[in-house]
Amino acid sequence: MIFPNFLKPHFVKKEELVRLGSVDDGGYVLPIKDTKFSDVLISLGISDNWDFEKDFVKFSKAKVIAYDYSINNDFWISKFKKDMQEKNADIGILVTEKLPNDTDRMSIVNGIYICTFQEFRGLSHVLRDVILNYNRIKISQENIGDKKELLYQFLTKHKRKLFINCQTNSSNFGYNLISKYNGGKIICIDETEFRLSLRNKSEDVKKLLILNKKILNNYEIFIVTMGSKGCYVCHKNKIEYIPTIFINTKDTTGCGDIFFSSFIFFYSTNQFTLKECAFLSHIASGMHAKSEGNENQITKDSFFKISQTIIK
Repeated sequence: MIFPNFLKPHFVKKEELVRLGSVDDGGYVLPIKDTKFSDVLISLGISDNWDFEKDFVKFSKAKVIAYDYSINNDFWISKFKKDMQEKNADIGILVTEKLPNDTDRMSIVNGIYICTFQEFRGLSHVLRDVILNYNRIKISQENIGDKKELLYQFLTKHKRKLFINCQTNSSNFGYNLISKYNGGKIICIDETEFRLSLRNKSEDVKKLLILNKKILNNYEIFIVTMGSKGCYVCHKNKIEYIPTIFINTKDTTGCGDIFFSSFIFFYSTNQFTLKECAFLSHIASGMHAKSEGNENQITKDSFFKISQTIIK
């Protein structure tokens, strides 16, 4: 058999050779001249070891075409996940012209995004926002233990400046107990949480206040709200009762918060007594309860108008 010239072996000097790839299996000795000026490397067989192909590309700038009939999508996905773990990557995107057989568009397989070259641009914009938001959250959580400790020290050091709203709602019932706090300037707690903290559901509220003055003394002003039954304001061993203004209501959701914020506002003006602050706060919370949800916005004019009507 006569072979064409390009298939006939020829001898090359040692100094004209170069070894590319791994030291063991996966490395090959090639002529420097032929390798350097190659345009394409056809690799028939694929494994986890790509050292030869990598070295060949660096040496020649050639394009690599790799083919192996036994390689399928499962291989690429498992290899890609392995590469992600080695690089400590959080997100992996496999861009390919051949999608998995069971999909015809971008999808997520085993935690890896798989998309076409056309889909990659849109996906990259979405993932960019996801990564930026994740990074913001991650930064905000850095040294969170130290931050909590500093905040706790600050609050306990300046507890006489604390205004605490200890109201019950559907999500925090039973968790907003006064026993969580070491003291403060003003605390406003609803009857349900007050009774729960003292483990007493039947005794008169005023009697409970008298029997538990030790707790009251941790605060400059101690308020217990009782919904339609009014509230008690305790200050310097004095307990005052202030009745509710509005009896008929539609929706009491948020009334405790309205009462608390209104009380703090009127108190901070230094123009009203504590009894007057509670009275005006009852008006504000009652106005809020006259409508469902936040349908009725309380304005300064509407509040003054109703207040003047009630006072007259």
